Amino acid sequence: MRFLPICAAALLIVLPAITRAQEPDFNEELMMLELQPEEALILITIADRQNKAMSGVVISVSRNGKPFSTEVSDNEGKVFLIVPTRAVYDITFLSLSGDVSDHAERFEIDERPEQRYSLTMTYTAVVRKEFVLEGVQFNTGTAVLKPVSHKKLSPLIEYMKTKPRIHIELSGHTDNQGDPEANLLLSEERAKAVRAYIVSQGIDEHRIAVTGFGDMKPVADNRTEAGRAKNRRTEVRIIE
Repeated sequence: MRFLPICAAALLIVLPAITRAQEPDFNEELMMLELQPEEALILITIADRQNKAMSGVVISVSRNGKPFSTEVSDNEGKVFLIVPTRAVYDITFLSLSGDVSDHAERFEIDERPEQRYSLTMTYTAVVRKEFVLEGVQFNTGTAVLKPVSHKKLSPLIEYMKTKPRIHIELSGHTDNQGDPEANLLLSEERAKAVRAYIVSQGIDEHRIAVTGFGDMKPVADNRTEAGRAKNRRTEVRIIE
């Protein structure tokens, strides 16, 4: 990670340590955009481990612990992020799995004008296209989505809003308890319930296919409660 602050007096926080900027940097890219008195600029470059710029990478930005924006790196791997001052910003990769969630950056931006920062974030591309939607829950024996699931679906919804060309397939799965035909129907209805919620958040339903597999694709031992819990799941497959 490289931090190139333009404001010598600005306070920069990098998890987990706090670092104060020492020397101003007059990066031309940082000076291209005009800032209002209560705005700051964070220029983010996304690169792989060979330092090659990566386009199309989605990042999530929160402000004082609440969602602020979702951005996508351009053809040069860059994101120009203009933010209000007097706030703390956390920047992470938007991931549908936990594979890259450990890389996060934090900026504490005070009221001073002309605060401009530059950093490089290293991204490791996730090869797999199928993920379990962790934390998506239903009322027992029904396809009624529990409200606690809404927050768990937020990353997928933001990803689809930011990547309007992608399509997904949602698949429902159950354990092997009860009638197999009833389980097959329940798994499909649960996938449809997830789709309905995603559509209610502004995503075109034609971008979402659904299917149910019942108990036909277990990922754990159905002879134990822990195994059955893992088998009761909803998965998403990304279709480019």
